[in-house]
Formats: sequence, structure tokens, C-alpha cells
Amino acid sequence: MEADAVAVHDRHHPDVVFDHCVEDARRRRAGIFTLLLGATLGMSLMASTTNLLMLFMAVEMASLPSYVLAGFRKTNRIGAEASLKYVLFGAATSAVMVYGLSMLMASMARFRSKISAKR
Repeated sequence: MEADAVAVHDRHHPDVVFDHCVEDARRRRAGIFTLLLGATLGMSLMASTTNLLMLFMAVEMASLPSYVLAGFRKTNRIGAEASLKYVLFGAATSAVMVYGLSMLMASMARFRSKISAKR
């Protein structure tokens, strides 16, 4: 029995390596689905909000998981570069959006917008 226990714990045993790869794939898939769920929740909030502050939070909630998804594969250099560029571009656009929303809120003197979907 001890020989079997040693073989199971050996990293070079093909079955153990295969099981390790399958578990890594399951973990990656779970991470992808979690990020997609977070982005979908942000998009749903974006569609249903009438508050400008909540609109900004929903846009950020939808965009942050997409930054991570762009560079999800750590071994791909092009994906990592794209993710970094996407984060920098997203930070700049978020700053412009916050500035525009603050101007809009200042002109309306409230957080609620009149422009909303009819229910």
C-alpha cells in the first residue's frame, strides 16, 4: 500500500499531472465565469439606474472585470500588454466621465436624471 501512496504523490506520475491540469482548467473556468457574472451584473445595473452616481458605479463594475479578462492568460505577453493598455485607457476615460458627470450634476443640482427608461 505504501508503494501506491508514493506513486499517487509523485509529481511525475502521468495521472497526477493530468489531474493537476484538469483542476487548473476548472479553476480558470470558474474564474472566467465569475468575472463574466460581475460584468453582467454591472451591465444590468447600468441599464436600470436613474441615479448618475449609480451609473458611474455600474460602468466601473462592468469594466473592471473586462480589464482582468483581457489579460487572463498570464503566459500570453500580447494579452498582458493589451490588458495594461486597456487599464490605462479605462482610467483616462473614467476620469473624463467623472468630470462630465460632475458638470452634469452641477447643472442639474441633483443626482437623479430625468432621462431614464420608461417602465
